Amino acid sequence: MGKITGTIIRIDETMTVGSKGFQKREFVIETDEPKYPQKLKISLLGQDYCNLIDKYRTGQKVALEYTLKGSEWNGKYFVEVSCWKIDPIDRTGTTEPPKAEPKKTTSQQAKEENIDYDDLPF
Repeated sequence: MGKITGTIIRIDETMTVGSKGFQKREFVIETDEPKYPQKLKISLLGQDYCNLIDKYRTGQKVALEYTLKGSEWNGKYFVEVSCWKIDPIDRTGTTEPPKAEPKKTTSQQAKEENIDYDDLPF
């Protein structure tokens, strides 16, 4: 597992591969390294992960969490960067925390659920 930040420079469409209909989607980011930024092809593997990139656009800064996957075929070795989490980065360079709904008070919950506390038997 690893983490990396960068700017999205390309987003591909979802592909269906193999006879069983496995879904895969790729996108490219340019890393934030100041001296030697790298352009990396990132994969989203499986139906559950292909839509992670839907809410992002080219030019947007993101933080990724990934796993490296390797395979061998006919004596050749391949490495794939498989992303499983994407977070946006705000202009200050920090990831934006998920927006949590404010906690409701007991009286707010009672009103929404039509609970009359005066009518309780205890």
